[in-house]
Amino acid sequence: MFEFIYRAIGLLMLIWYGTIRWTMFADKTRYAWAYAPINMTTAFLSVVFLIPSLFMPTINNAYMLGIAIFLLLRNIYYTIEDIIDYPTNPKMQLFFIALDLLMAIYVTFWIKNL
Repeated sequence: MFEFIYRAIGLLMLIWYGTIRWTMFADKTRYAWAYAPINMTTAFLSVVFLIPSLFMPTINNAYMLGIAIFLLLRNIYYTIEDIIDYPTNPKMQLFFIALDLLMAIYVTFWIKNL
């Protein structure tokens, strides 16, 4: 059961970072924050991490670990930032908090299973 939940979270995150994020925030002028270098780096590294972690689980090297640690710290930071920004747009911020926590949980379990 745990393996199913773990993979489902990973697949959900891959769908988010690989497709939905790009269509939901396609307007660069309205969503300039989504195109900031750190946010773009995080989005691309998430896809780079999620594909092998989901489909090639035996790949456990220093690069993957480095990306995992970056993503874990970055998603913890995003969670805190989204909690602080919660009053500005509660529904959207709650959605982002959930995404950040799910990605942090996924990465944490990946690191734990090294």
